[in-house]
Amino acid sequence: MRAILIFLLLTSQSCQKKHEVIRYDRKAKLKPQQLEVSKVTPVSWNMGKDGKFEITKGFQVKLEVPKISKTDTEYLMSQFKIDSYLLSIKRVVQGTKIPIGSMTIPFTSMARLKDIYFYIFHYAAAIRKSHTEYICPPYNLSFKSKSFKIKKVKNLKNELDVSSLYEKKANGEILPFKFNNQIFVAGKRVSGDYYFELNFFNSMQRQLKSSTFEYDQIVRVSSESKVSIPGCETYKGDGLLRHEGKEFKWKR
Repeated sequence: MRAILIFLLLTSQSCQKKHEVIRYDRKAKLKPQQLEVSKVTPVSWNMGKDGKFEITKGFQVKLEVPKISKTDTEYLMSQFKIDSYLLSIKRVVQGTKIPIGSMTIPFTSMARLKDIYFYIFHYAAAIRKSHTEYICPPYNLSFKSKSFKIKKVKNLKNELDVSSLYEKKANGEILPFKFNNQIFVAGKRVSGDYYFELNFFNSMQRQLKSSTFEYDQIVRVSSESKVSIPGCETYKGDGLLRHEGKEFKWKR
């Protein structure tokens, strides 16, 4: 049985689609083909004295990253000091793309993965404990989104072009790589359109090394409504814990 599992693992890794880095004089290019935002999964909180009221905490995204050969990663490192991808996420707010965070994806981790998973939560949920510990949501943010869809969009930024023309320092906070549980903060709500971008990156110098590749799929979160949680209407704090419920003056 163990031999069969090892064989299946090696077979699946060898069959994974590899993307070729095209080499030029002092330049390089990667044009990923058919990268997918393959899955979006809602994540909920159960609130109320009996835990019967469901609100949206956020969602999880499964996203494919371009896998390149060891020879190509060594070439990018030796010639351009590129050691990773930088994944950036932007949320459309009133027609404007607002960055909500970035994460490094080291080439040293690429041999062990094809897809990455991460979470996008509203800001109160991102810093709170397990949903089982709360009866009233933080800051009365009791919203529920009913529609989580992956939508196709026109992609005009479809390659990673390596050139000194694109070298610049990356702005904002850059989160360390995690295989499946990194959390990005959307804001007070999670409704909106989410875009995903990749750059080649030097993580030691925090330097972008390429043009931006934009995925041709976005996540659209919509149909958001306010959930009325009996007893929590007067609560305005940072989350009422279950063991504090006995001390809280419940509205009747």
